[in-house]
Amino acid sequence: MTTYRKSSMAEVRAIFNAQGYAERMQRGEFTPHIIWQGRTKRKRKSNLRGTRSQTVEYRDERSKLIVRVHQNAYPDGRVRGEPDPITLLHNGVLYDASAEHQ
Repeated sequence: MTTYRKSSMAEVRAIFNAQGYAERMQRGEFTPHIIWQGRTKRKRKSNLRGTRSQTVEYRDERSKLIVRVHQNAYPDGRVRGEPDPITLLHNGVLYDASAEHQ
């Protein structure tokens, strides 16, 4: 049984970092699914032409949502910086900061 909890971005990020979800994602423990992709909002010198803003869901082997993140991806697919968690399932609680993520 999953409990829903409306959370702040800071709370979701703290759990995400403390529990090593980024490393688990990199090890291939979860399967990524791009659910939205568009142009980056800000024009920065560090953004290469073609850099995309993405919302990506990472799911476990049973297709259960584990984490939803925002990330920027270069044209070659590399992720720029660290993913920014929006929603996170941890210990049976779904922490949701999507209201703050706009």
